Amino acid sequence: MEAPPNAAWGGFVSTARGSENDAPGPSGSSAANPWIANQCAHCLKRCKDADALRKHREQARHSPCDPLCGACGKHFANLDTLRQHLAGQLPSARCKAAYEARGCARCLTIEPEGRAHRCPFEWTSGFQNDPRRGNPGRRAVALDCEMVGTEEDGSGAMCARVCIVDAHGSVLLSTFVSPDRPITDHRTELTGVDPASLDGAPSLREVRAAVLAVLNGSKRTADDDDDKALLVGHDLQHDLECLGIKWPGRLCRDTARHPPLQRHTHAPFKLRTLAADHLGESIQCEGVAHDPREDAWAAMRVYLGASALCRAHRGGGRGESAAFEVGAGGGSGGKGSGDGAGLRADGGATRAVATVPAPRFRCWCGDFIAGAGISSAGREGGTRVDAVAKSASPIPPKSPLRDSTNAYASPQR
Repeated sequence: MEAPPNAAWGGFVSTARGSENDAPGPSGSSAANPWIANQCAHCLKRCKDADALRKHREQARHSPCDPLCGACGKHFANLDTLRQHLAGQLPSARCKAAYEARGCARCLTIEPEGRAHRCPFEWTSGFQNDPRRGNPGRRAVALDCEMVGTEEDGSGAMCARVCIVDAHGSVLLSTFVSPDRPITDHRTELTGVDPASLDGAPSLREVRAAVLAVLNGSKRTADDDDDKALLVGHDLQHDLECLGIKWPGRLCRDTARHPPLQRHTHAPFKLRTLAADHLGESIQCEGVAHDPREDAWAAMRVYLGASALCRAHRGGGRGESAAFEVGAGGGSGGKGSGDGAGLRADGGATRAVATVPAPRFRCWCGDFIAGAGISSAGREGGTRVDAVAKSASPIPPKSPLRDSTNAYASPQR
């Protein structure tokens, strides 16, 4: 059986070059050619035959917006596995050396020699409107709530404090919430809520209306949502349930559920860990009550940085993301796969290439593409790459994507 094209994927030519650990083994491969017949061009996983390679592509669902090693070009499931590749217990020696010399500890970008780096997680005045990020398609706000216990044993969750900030850190709403049932545990050491702070506070119904007013903006009808906000937060579903609010998943940006920000086990990090790793800041410190404004602002900054992450890993431009379209059988939201025709981004003739299923997650970079937006019908516009890297909530994979150190065990180690 003829092996599928290795370097071409949906019209996109991989930049993965490999490292010293990815050199072909002695089993019949030529030393002059670093590629072996059945090696994934994106994560460099070796497969025993063409069928195994096709199966790997269907399961891995590599994305052009995956975290990327700037030294070898290898794709990774998330930043955690990329960090292991660069500075873990068994790093790639060549990539580690490049990372130590020119790498950014926050975004894990490795810039070419002589090029200045600006970390996407860095915050300065006007950074949101930096032309290198693209233009925001719609406004974004971040929400954080503090909960108190209502069960006999102090468990349960009832919203007692709410804060919303915008993309510049300005507070749009900050209020305590009057309890509608008895509180058994104020959790003051964590929430900062005590009985006195709830005296005279608005009811949950009033707070819910205020939150919806911020989220809906100037639009009040379900059929016209052009001014509805992107809602940012950490474990948003929990906050929304306690508020009794349903918000469209395509307008939610949850830093706990975004695959590139998760652990190598695909479990979420705590917000304080994301803030320490990517923002270089300490929040939710031991012995100090949580500040919902601080937490909401940290989630917003993580979101803004993650939305520009794939650009940073690819040299400040769309890079690979703009270099392909899904070929026939790929689709933008389904799980189609197989071989079909692809169109090169440079306008060249259609040719046969190997296509893959829809990416395993929808990248947030689409939120900052000129002309990108989400129509009232739920369709996303903008450049043609949005057909693949949609700006919506993540699509959970059918089966977990293996770790980055997942490719194979190097024969030299």
